[in-house]
Amino acid sequence: MREFRVDDRNTKHVSDIGGTGIMLHYRIAYIALCIQNSVQGRALLEELRAIPDIDPDYIQFGSADWFLKTCVNSYVLQVSPLKNAHQDHFEVTREEAHHIERARDRFFDGLAEALSRDQNRDRH
Repeated sequence: MREFRVDDRNTKHVSDIGGTGIMLHYRIAYIALCIQNSVQGRALLEELRAIPDIDPDYIQFGSADWFLKTCVNSYVLQVSPLKNAHQDHFEVTREEAHHIERARDRFFDGLAEALSRDQNRDRH
């Protein structure tokens, strides 16, 4: 989150952003993955498909056209308000920025848990 494009690579928490502006500029948080078509890969895929259940209006799962053209079996998880799901960056209110931040934190927690379970499956 950043206020009025001041710091293009800002990863501060919303509460740490100074200024008096009501609107903040947001760049989406996402991760793109290529998943092997195997028993373990399909199990991981099912886990990743469940991550948007954390906050369906702010976390999306799918295949990005720009990535799918070069990598088959590729998927993207992103954190963005559903209304802005097809934009890389946009303006949001501070209140919505706080909501996005909480969704992002839970998103990465869910992703870490899914990857940890995937590693444990590989060991067995």
